[in-house]
This record gives sequence, structure tokens and C-alpha cells, in this order.
Amino acid sequence: MELNAVQPYEQVRQFSFRLNGEVIKVISKPGLPEWDQLLPAAELLAANSRLISTDQVLLFGCHHGALAVYLARGLTEGKLSITDNNFTALEVTRKTLEANNISSVDILSVIDFSQTGNQKFTAAFIQLPKGRILARRWLLQAYQALDIG
Repeated sequence: MELNAVQPYEQVRQFSFRLNGEVIKVISKPGLPEWDQLLPAAELLAANSRLISTDQVLLFGCHHGALAVYLARGLTEGKLSITDNNFTALEVTRKTLEANNISSVDILSVIDFSQTGNQKFTAAFIQLPKGRILARRWLLQAYQALDIG
């Protein structure tokens, strides 16, 4: 076995999905759950998002980044921040954003509102994870992050 050979598990793959009528290039890899699929949650969130271009949006659970691209495209004056507990998801999302020429997204590996100052968000999207503990944490963090009013 050649030591420098890249194993199939390590290889990233590129493909496209249509999300709410928009074609999105996706970079993903084996190891990410449902790595080669568009999650039904992403389709529902995209179809029902009612954002304005100046919104400050927080996305929990980025998967491979298709939903992040869709949301970021609509925020011409606003900002998208994303987080996930899966490092692989954060890395392939970063690559998916680059493949779609989107650079104005904050990728947060850890959310600590004591360090983010008084930044408040006008909208939060959650692609619910498996397991109640993480889902509860994200719901609480979304509640704390949202601007009341």
C-alpha cells in the first residue's frame, strides 16, 4: 500500500443540488452523516425562510453547507454565522462556501456568548441534530442569541 495515496474516506467529492430553485455546488466527503444527500430539513428551511437582505442570521447544524450557501446568497448586507459540533461538517461547509464564491460567513467552532459581546441575531435556523442534549443546547443558545423584538 502506497503511503502517499489518498484513501477514499479522505477524498472530498463535489456535486450539485438544487435547493429552492437555486443550484448549489457542494463539497462533501464520506464520514459526514448523509454526506451525499440534501437533508429534508435543509429543503424545508430554505423553502420557508423569510429573510431580508440585512438580517443577522445564526445557523446551527451546517451539514455540508448547502443551506449555508442558500442563506448567505440572500444576505447581501447582513451576515450569516454558522456552527456545528462536527468538525468535518465545519470544514466541508467552508469548502462549499468557497466553491460558491461566498466569503462573508463567520464559522464558529464554539459558541460562547460571553466572548461574542452583545451581538444579537435577527433569525436563527436549526437543523436539529440527533440526540436531545445537543438539540436542547442549540435551542437555548438560539434563544439567547436572538434579538427580542
